[in-house]
Amino acid sequence: MEQHSLLFVIQKKRSEKPNVRDAAREAALRCGEIKERLKKTKDEKKAKKAEQQSNRRRRERVASLRVPHRKVPSLAAAAESAYLFYYSVFS
Repeated sequence: MEQHSLLFVIQKKRSEKPNVRDAAREAALRCGEIKERLKKTKDEKKAKKAEQQSNRRRRERVASLRVPHRKVPSLAAAAESAYLFYYSVFS
């Protein structure tokens, strides 16, 4: 059965006109080119994503190594606390 269907396909392709065969061949080539282009863009996206992840990891690593700054009170807050301390002690 498989040989019969294969023979039928071969005979059908042989009986096609040359311009139909050329059109089919070009369509197949175009399809292959499109697949290659899609694969290439997919690979580029994958590489870009991997690069972004490595950059993010690097930034996180550097951020974890930084020493956090001590919170310095503003001048107004310092003046207010001194004022409150002064009046609590001397009143």
